[in-house]
Amino acid sequence: ITYPNDNDFTVSYYEQTDNGFNVIADVIFRKTEPPILELRPEREISVSENSMVSARISAIQSGTSSCSERFNTVILPAENDQFWDVYVLAATRNPKLVQVGGHTKVTVSKATSEVIETFPLSNSCLALDKSGDNLPEGASISALTVSHIVSPMPVAIHPYLNLLHDIDLAVSTQRGFWMVESGKIRLIE
Repeated sequence: ITYPNDNDFTVSYYEQTDNGFNVIADVIFRKTEPPILELRPEREISVSENSMVSARISAIQSGTSSCSERFNTVILPAENDQFWDVYVLAATRNPKLVQVGGHTKVTVSKATSEVIETFPLSNSCLALDKSGDNLPEGASISALTVSHIVSPMPVAIHPYLNLLHDIDLAVSTQRGFWMVESGKIRLIE
């Protein structure tokens, strides 16, 4: 689970016990210093951390797809402060591929870890090759093109993939044609 600390962010790893969860490691990031690894830190997990770990477990149980054997998660506060939005992200080990499909947003209750809503961010398992290995000599890839049918406009996964892979995305939807560049979405008219 990743959450803000005084200077930057902390990434914590947990184990489940009969009494809940224990922290097995903290990686503490500070803007100007190397990260600090603390194994088995002597601290209790906060109510918020406990809620996030429980939300992640609930989201993984309901939000995975057949598109991958591996999934990463991102947990963010939802618009309604009673919920977490957990992004269950299909992952690949192939650095040449952009895993466009298989991602899901799961809204989970902070208080009960109940799944409130599951929203697929794609309708397929599409993975695009960004390597350009099969292009003619001298050619390069400047953008990847995808169609998106689950909503009338691009969703959060598109700027995320654009920034993660440092490649522009052209997204075709029912409403129009969009460009995703530098994490920003714009309608092409």
